[in-house]
Amino acid sequence: MNRHALSCAVKARARGALSGHLPLVVAANLTFSAVFLLLYLAGAEMNVGNGIPGFVFSVILSWSLDVFFGLFSYGLQGIYLGLAYCRPVQQKDLFAGFSENTRQILLMQIFPASLKLAAMLPAFWAAFFLPLHTGKGRIIFAVLFAMGICLRLWIRLTYVLSFFLLLDYPREGAGASLQRSRRLMKGYKLTLLYLDLSFLPYLAPVLCTFGIGQLWVSAYMLSARACFYRALLTEKTVSRV
Repeated sequence: MNRHALSCAVKARARGALSGHLPLVVAANLTFSAVFLLLYLAGAEMNVGNGIPGFVFSVILSWSLDVFFGLFSYGLQGIYLGLAYCRPVQQKDLFAGFSENTRQILLMQIFPASLKLAAMLPAFWAAFFLPLHTGKGRIIFAVLFAMGICLRLWIRLTYVLSFFLLLDYPREGAGASLQRSRRLMKGYKLTLLYLDLSFLPYLAPVLCTFGIGQLWVSAYMLSARACFYRALLTEKTVSRV
């Protein structure tokens, strides 16, 4: 199946999974976004100081928030995976990561969070220590930042299925979920990227509704990702038979 056909099939399943559940997922997305915003605003308000101590503190803070927020990401993805499987879900499932598999979630989040941080460290260093008011400084920062973003995207696409796999196979643990996500996404990173980019045309309606439409688009995208995981898991299983 080509990328366009798979994208259309996955999005059709995502719409079906969301049918009758839009208020629940919108409320979950709003809660998730509010917690994310509050945590990062709180981090931004901390006095990190200047020079090397401030740089080190900001790096550690960014990494710590990324790891901790995995607990919420696990719950949110669990809601969408439950809908994809036609299971009953509730708003409180958003906080499931605080009561189940908590240790495994944190352990699993440490690895990709560390890789993503390492990808951006050169750009962080440039932002703190290079004279960005000069043309040369801005160019170096822009190049390092672009390289970091590309590396973060590759890391995200590699380990994007980890939480879904931990939800489906909790006994396998963090390491096995990360490894299995890497194997499943081999050869399918561009397919998922194509699926994500296919939502770009929805940006116009989002802007026309002053951002309110994003509530539906986010739900649609996350549901499509859960359905993509199911489709990929089925395809890889069938290919081994």
